Amino acid sequence: MIDPLLVTMDEACRLLSMSRRTLDRMRSENRLATRKIGARRYVPMAEVRRIASLGPEHPDKPAAA
Repeated sequence: MIDPLLVTMDEACRLLSMSRRTLDRMRSENRLATRKIGARRYVPMAEVRRIASLGPEHPDKPAAA
């Protein structure tokens, strides 16, 4: 199976176990790169992997709720 280059915001939330609000906040603070295609916003899989690889104490990774 081929990994997608982009995932929806909802898919990114599931993959990262984060709320949509957290991803929206990270995007508004320029800590998460996204792409807008039409009316939908997508997250590059490279960004999902980058956020997932950050340690829990990293300042760019939100604390678990």
